[in-house]
Amino acid sequence: MTAPHDTTAIAIVGMACVLPKANDPLAYWRNIVDKRDCLEPIPTENNWQIADFYSDDPKDPDTTWATRGGFIDKQPFDPIAHGIIPNALEAIDSDQLIALLVARQCLADAGLDPDGEGWDRDRVSCILGHTATSELVLDLGGRLQAPIWRRAMEASGLSPDQARSIAAHALEHYPTWQEQSFPGMLSNVTAGRIANRLDLGGTNASVDAACASSLAAIHYAIGDLLSGRADLALAGGTDTMNDIYMYMCFTRTPALSKSGDARPFDDSADGIVIAEGVAMVALKRLSDAERDGVGHRAEQAGRVELFTGTVTCVVPVHRVELGARARGREVGAPGRAVVTRGRGEGEGEERYEGSEHRSPPGRVRKRGTSCRAAPSRRHTDRSVYEGAFMRRSAARSGTPRSARRALAAGRLARG
Repeated sequence: MTAPHDTTAIAIVGMACVLPKANDPLAYWRNIVDKRDCLEPIPTENNWQIADFYSDDPKDPDTTWATRGGFIDKQPFDPIAHGIIPNALEAIDSDQLIALLVARQCLADAGLDPDGEGWDRDRVSCILGHTATSELVLDLGGRLQAPIWRRAMEASGLSPDQARSIAAHALEHYPTWQEQSFPGMLSNVTAGRIANRLDLGGTNASVDAACASSLAAIHYAIGDLLSGRADLALAGGTDTMNDIYMYMCFTRTPALSKSGDARPFDDSADGIVIAEGVAMVALKRLSDAERDGVGHRAEQAGRVELFTGTVTCVVPVHRVELGARARGREVGAPGRAVVTRGRGEGEGEERYEGSEHRSPPGRVRKRGTSCRAAPSRRHTDRSVYEGAFMRRSAARSGTPRSARRALAAGRLARG
């Protein structure tokens, strides 16, 4: 292992994102400057139908008063170009596929060719924040309820044949279990798939620290850099699950805004509005970024200055610590934090999960070993291989369930 580095300054050398009404960081900042409201009514072709679940009476079970949210645009995705078998796309969660797209964009923004040579892939880590569950878990879990449906129908007077026929029709709304279903639903595979497809040899892991998951991921990524385990780190967060499940979770907490607007720190605030998105930054030690001539330096007395260049900011890591517990006392350990402004709230127990890295098929690693790995697939370009999704018809929307998730739900588009 390389000797620990004594610097505590970290440079952001690349950024990429897919967020509501913003498919890149420039669009994201422009929305902020323009004070654009990126929330919208829940699209009729998306995720779930308001008419099936809406009620303004909080006492009505299995209902929500929410009608708005943040939804990402459809993203072009070619599974073949990413080493993914098209007919396995329905077995891969949206998080994994869109995160793969964003990771490639983030590397490109850092001046690296994701498919090219000239950079040491063995020294690159990928640590991503992810919380709750995945949409695919719910879809595949719902499919296993068929015996309950059949017994209920038989108890209501239908014959066993009628019950089986109706249940079989209902199952057409759900994706089928297959070889890639298990890895396709695991959050730790999101970072692992990026490492696999891009042949990254550093740490790949998923971090769950609730609403602070992205910050926790950056915290661990900075630790990799400061300890010398990595020279470049991809870090950020993924959440593409704006299904009725998440709306129900936050409705029953209760946390969702009844007005449909989020007003942080405002006297009129009445709750949150949930949204989906994927965002990442590429991090380097400042000394390495300056040595490599990448971007600008922007460090001033504990605050972050934003620029439109490749390097957006430098975080004086020794000044801050992740979490509200940092307030009121001095932070002594370098590399303990990521936030240099804001309230810094969002504590929660951190869980650090890793997944084994395997090289893409046919790629020979520098350490002299050749590995083969089965590709993984699911939430990216929804229309490129539309035929792969059209075997089922979708619950609640009249379109195939798998197509609704991967094609029509607004996350993937015909490439």
